[in-house]
Amino acid sequence: MTAPRFKMVAPSFRTEERMRSYYRWRAEGYDRATVYEIEHHREAIQLADIQPGEDVLEVACGTGRATVELADRLGPAGKLVALDISEAMLGHARRKAEERGLIDRIDFRLGNARDLPLPGSSFDLLYNSYMFDLIAEEDFPPILEEFKRVLRPGGRLVLLNMSKDSLRRTPYEMAYSAVRLFPCRPVSMANHVDAAGFTNVQRAYRKSFLGPVLLPFGAEILTSSKPALG
Repeated sequence: MTAPRFKMVAPSFRTEERMRSYYRWRAEGYDRATVYEIEHHREAIQLADIQPGEDVLEVACGTGRATVELADRLGPAGKLVALDISEAMLGHARRKAEERGLIDRIDFRLGNARDLPLPGSSFDLLYNSYMFDLIAEEDFPPILEEFKRVLRPGGRLVLLNMSKDSLRRTPYEMAYSAVRLFPCRPVSMANHVDAAGFTNVQRAYRKSFLGPVLLPFGAEILTSSKPALG
């Protein structure tokens, strides 16, 4: 799998406690500030190829923007576990699920992607969005190992993150490097996912728009599978 390679800065503030604090602050206005994510979620969920009755884990569910769509596609026989490190974000996700009448299909949990509180080989699909662009690069391998652990053989992994399509530094990155105030930055996950032992790694890059305005960063949708036994 050929993918862009570029340096990913890992500021010291990217600790679990600081991320939890950041999302307590962001929770109330997160959906209004990130409307450009909606179309990327729709495509990623479509590519996830969810089948009714499957077992699905969403790691870093945030305000539940994708959670309710995942639960809806699973149908009444399916079960979704939605996990996040922020109780404030989970509160918004629960409200969305209640409003859509989907709360009974979703098991909301407070937890950490580095140590998932779940047994191995439990899920057909793991959906994770806008998380790796927040965390330090040295945490990628252990988290991807956790993702592989909880997936069943042949299970699918779908990642959605802020990204870019070339080696060229964007204005966003130049501003980020200058002040280091923003918690997220573009990432390219294909090589990391491949190194973690996933197969059929496919990457799609999509531009991000805020209304008619093209943003200086886009998104990558990555699909892959845990190898099947035998």
